[in-house]
Amino acid sequence: MDENSYTIEQIIQEESIVMMFQPLISTFKNSVIGLEALVRGIIPQSDQLISPAKLFQEAREHQVTYALDLLCLRKAIKAFHTIYRTHQDIFLFLNIDHSTIVHEDFELNTLMGWLRAYGIKPESMILEISELEAENIQSIHEFAMQCKQHGIMVCLDDVGAGHANLDRIALIKPDIIKIDKELVIHISKNYYKQQVVEMIIKLAKKVGAVIVAEGVENIDDILTILEYGEQLLQGYYISEPIPISEEVFQAFVKTTNTIRYRHKHYINDRLKLQKEKYAYIHKVLMQSLNELEHSDIYSFKGILKRIIGKYADVESAYILDERGIQITDTECNQGVDKVNWNIIYNPFKKGADLSLQSYYYQLVKTGQKTCVSDEYISMATGNKCVTISSNFGASNRRNYFICLDFSLEFINQSIG
Repeated sequence: MDENSYTIEQIIQEESIVMMFQPLISTFKNSVIGLEALVRGIIPQSDQLISPAKLFQEAREHQVTYALDLLCLRKAIKAFHTIYRTHQDIFLFLNIDHSTIVHEDFELNTLMGWLRAYGIKPESMILEISELEAENIQSIHEFAMQCKQHGIMVCLDDVGAGHANLDRIALIKPDIIKIDKELVIHISKNYYKQQVVEMIIKLAKKVGAVIVAEGVENIDDILTILEYGEQLLQGYYISEPIPISEEVFQAFVKTTNTIRYRHKHYINDRLKLQKEKYAYIHKVLMQSLNELEHSDIYSFKGILKRIIGKYADVESAYILDERGIQITDTECNQGVDKVNWNIIYNPFKKGADLSLQSYYYQLVKTGQKTCVSDEYISMATGNKCVTISSNFGASNRRNYFICLDFSLEFINQSIG
């Protein structure tokens, strides 16, 4: 049958849809946490499927979105019931169109009735809300509060894209936050995506929301996301959306076990690498301090030049006095790629006040001998680096602080 030889009204009337399910897993709990119901249309008198995007586009064009959405919700609950009977600890993730929420005929009691009919606890259902347009936001906020009163959890979908901005988190107060897949895809190779995702994860932890990383397509992206702690995972690497059965569910469990195994080995490898990395950094620092201890302040510049000339992974080096004021220019390694220096990326110069930098004030306030910063983008080179600092005494019996910026890319090569 021709794929255009049907009408959306016919699809709805004949209930010509099938529910697929995609798992959400936790490697930390080593379990399948939930299943998201995803609809596919079926062209009548054929086995050809219609994508959900096309289904809802046609429904909007013919002004039958509400009828289609109710059909999807009811059929999803019915299909989920078949696996819920034997796995009552899993959650059903259901997408609800924002236009349904604000529709004059919609009542939450309709959903509650379907849940009761199939013996599903309200606490086992999670409603996913996205496309939060400004004119509907208050109504959706009220709906979210109503859901929570009935024990239904609320998930804010596609956070980081479109209308699902961070201000929506404050208004909806979701139980679960789904990070948009565009932020997740290739995150292992994109430092900026990593920082945005880490920020969202930290925010979620602050407000007590669970994070779902949606759209994981390879193991490297999964392992990168799991560096930030326990998140739920969903995506084609785990499984494409398929009809649910006990056999399929056990396949989800097996895949979860495999990913958990890879995660454990990755953690061990990362810890080993991190240990080697910091041992190397401290070794370079100690050798640098050996040259600087009891040296004359007029020899600082030459010593710094020797340090960056000797170690390719030291991007830049500079010295601060007891007040945190830089008393040397920043000596930059000529072998390190630099961005064009401008108002943002420009090395600190002699006389700069760095007393608010963590690698200075932590040494002063805590009495530590050394300090290693978190990873950041260097203002001198625009590259990803860490700074290690330590105090030393010069020949004039005054204390100074040496700061060495290490290129993470070069460090990995040095210890590799």
